[in-house]
Amino acid sequence: SLVSLFVPLCAGLYWKRASNRGTLLSMGVGMATWIYFDFFAHSEWPSLLPGLGASMLAMMLGSVFFPDDSYQRFEEQKGYLTEGN
Repeated sequence: SLVSLFVPLCAGLYWKRASNRGTLLSMGVGMATWIYFDFFAHSEWPSLLPGLGASMLAMMLGSVFFPDDSYQRFEEQKGYLTEGN
């Protein structure tokens, strides 16, 4: 399901603190939660909602506890490219 890819895509585009490890954690936890709720735990809630929530939580926790400097490197490269013109 695309539930595991929606949160990393949006966070990567709009959240400056998103990290690589947070993204990987978000995809893994979101997919595992969706699989669990879709195939094993049958409930009245659609399986996309717990998967989306778990993916969001994993993205936030993964990015806060495992930060990286990917956004800073991006800003440095962007500045380098604009100075050359």
